[in-house]
Amino acid sequence: MNRAPLIMYTVAGAAAAGGIFVLTRRAASEGAVYARRIGATMLFALTAILTVFATAMASWSAGQ
Repeated sequence: MNRAPLIMYTVAGAAAAGGIFVLTRRAASEGAVYARRIGATMLFALTAILTVFATAMASWSAGQ
């Protein structure tokens, strides 16, 4: 396996952990709740994108 997909999976896992961390924190105001949800959504989107691209990249090199 190439190192690039492994690195992408690792970063995706860290982004997912960050999204869970951000989502489980308490917020003091309505604006903070909104910012927390936006931040968590962006981290989960990064997780999904990196996972899809890393899977595709790993499958390309499987035939070699």
